[in-house]
Amino acid sequence: MSDEERKETGRPASVRQEEADRIPDLQTGHGIGIIRESAAPYGTENLESGKTGRYTIHDYYALPDDRRAELIEGEIFDMAAPSFVHQRILADFYFQVQSFFNRKNGRCQALMSPVDVRLFEDEYTMVQPDFLILCDQAKARRWGIMGAPDFVLEIVSEFSARRDYVKKVSLYMEAGVREFWLIDPLRERLLIYTPDGDGIPYIGPLKGKRNIGIYAEEELLIDLDRIRELITDYPE
Repeated sequence: MSDEERKETGRPASVRQEEADRIPDLQTGHGIGIIRESAAPYGTENLESGKTGRYTIHDYYALPDDRRAELIEGEIFDMAAPSFVHQRILADFYFQVQSFFNRKNGRCQALMSPVDVRLFEDEYTMVQPDFLILCDQAKARRWGIMGAPDFVLEIVSEFSARRDYVKKVSLYMEAGVREFWLIDPLRERLLIYTPDGDGIPYIGPLKGKRNIGIYAEEELLIDLDRIRELITDYPE
């Protein structure tokens, strides 16, 4: 394998291109149709046989304990095991935020998946964001969170791309999440959505430092260079 092939991501160019082709392009929509999503069929194991209509919170809780899934608008989506690089990014992001919280000694909490988040009061949606910040402790429950967190991060993977780029953007904005970040490791880019952005995200490379906008400017800076290094420096 040549040094050129390993440039930036440490993976062969052919593999990188194959993976990137599966990620939707925000301007053209190319790739959305071929993203593999795993939505459970009605009548799946441990659910009512021959069920018609949408799944509910009760169906979600009836799933086997070892099956990770999300319930989105009445559909159950299986969640693949996170990759090595996904976990590296998540752990580092949590460390950066939690270190700030430890210094600040404030009321907000940083939480990593898996934690159940019931965004709405209806029976049809329960998600598990990769990472979230919760400042309103009245939303905390023993089982998880009832209502919208203040901040959410999702790390895009081959198996979650369509759900992250399409479904979750609208869900989080509708629910009232104040800021939603998407880190796309394959494209090495960051997308930021806010309710006042009219659905148009900030899109930028994983370079420099970026403030989490629910805090004052330059108060909670995330080192994006460090996150990019976690993507480019990993084994085959």
